[in-house]
Amino acid sequence: SFVDDAILHAVADFLAVCHLQDEPFSVRDGINIARYVAKRCVHAPKKPLRDLLSDAVAQILGEDAVTYLKEPQ
Repeated sequence: SFVDDAILHAVADFLAVCHLQDEPFSVRDGINIARYVAKRCVHAPKKPLRDLLSDAVAQILGEDAVTYLKEPQ
């Protein structure tokens, strides 16, 4: 795939949590988040995935959506 599996799993988890909370976020939003994170990984390879995801979600869906990100395990 064009995006790392860890990114895809994190975005899928995020969208699942949002769905359970009746948020209107779409698969397209998830694709945009994954693409944003993948591009940022190239420019900031040492930045933790959680931080990259938080940045992407905030930029694409707004700061309030960041609360739906799961903590890394």
